[in-house]
Amino acid sequence: MKDMIDKYNATLITYTPLHIGSGEEITPFEYIIEAEDKLSVYPYDYLLDKIFEVLKGEALLSCMSYLKDKAKTGQFDTLSEFLERFKLLEKIKPKYKIFLNSHELRSSVKAFIKNLQGPYIPGSEIKGALRTVFSYGVIKNDPELKKKFFGLVSSYLKKAKQMVNKKKSEQLKEFEKGLNEIEKLVFRASKKDEAQFDLFKALHISDSEPIPYDYFYVDKILLLNSEKPTDFCELLDEGKKISISIKIDNNSLSGLKKCKDFSKDYEVLHLSLLNWDKLKEYSCEFYRDLVLCEKEFVENSKLMEEEMKSLFLSHLNKILEQIEKCRNSKVLIFPLRIGRYQGFLSTTVMLLAKREKVDLFEEVFRFCAPRVSGVVNKTRRAIAKKGKLYTLGWCFLHIKDAN
Repeated sequence: MKDMIDKYNATLITYTPLHIGSGEEITPFEYIIEAEDKLSVYPYDYLLDKIFEVLKGEALLSCMSYLKDKAKTGQFDTLSEFLERFKLLEKIKPKYKIFLNSHELRSSVKAFIKNLQGPYIPGSEIKGALRTVFSYGVIKNDPELKKKFFGLVSSYLKKAKQMVNKKKSEQLKEFEKGLNEIEKLVFRASKKDEAQFDLFKALHISDSEPIPYDYFYVDKILLLNSEKPTDFCELLDEGKKISISIKIDNNSLSGLKKCKDFSKDYEVLHLSLLNWDKLKEYSCEFYRDLVLCEKEFVENSKLMEEEMKSLFLSHLNKILEQIEKCRNSKVLIFPLRIGRYQGFLSTTVMLLAKREKVDLFEEVFRFCAPRVSGVVNKTRRAIAKKGKLYTLGWCFLHIKDAN
């Protein structure tokens, strides 16, 4: 029987630094700032394991008692002071070292996602970004579907706002029902609730292999147009190439085509669109529209200083140039944006509303982010590096020949 699974080798190329969080943080007790801008990292579980390997008898009991007392008070020494106290500094080496690009670090660092082998890119991050660009492309280029999209957003927003006696979390859940209906329109022909009927069920993207620690560094995330505290993060640096494997299961697609509940229009207009040429087209279209929207925001901003505007616009123009190169290239390479700190417009199809129904977009944004006052969607996160400004998460996905 013919293998109906198309397999691809792919490379994810980072264009700007990115952070994919694990929900964990590296506390000040878990790192030492070394000379030459290096951060030596000793995750707490790793440190305890090493202490049990190195210390024995009374020395171990004394060390554990000390840690227990400090945990009760919450007043830890610095890690270097602790290691020196128990003569462990030369005996326990850090789990890894990472470059530090900020002299302001005094707090916890948000950790990049890791498994037992080390940092990696989850396949779900890439698939999620592809799902967003596919939704955007399908809806934008189908007038009838776009009309339904705006109708669903408006009607479910109205329903949610009328739930005045309900908690905000319940109101948001009601609005999310509308977003789920939109998902079904694009991916399940509005006929099925079960995930097994989802078009993207046919797309399988592997997690990457472990990424070397020397691909990473720690930096401060700038929160533009806001006085809120900022984060320090482990960042995968720009210009890194990460290998992943991708499969498209044609058996699954064939099964969907035979599903009687799916309309003929859906089969023609949607199932046939799950191919790399269309994904490239939609990706270039989505991110081009996004960057143009960002440029308009920066150019009209009254909150940014002129120097910051200039840096920001220069950065956005370079991204536009790269997107245009991809669009005109015969090579199967296209932009994606993944990870944290992308911003609201990068992770949803609400960019359509931002471009065509601004009042609806602002109403949705205020509802989803109720602390907003004044200018809607005004904050931007970026990093400063070597005199330049970068927004986070920009990559390019290069799909190689099927194998």
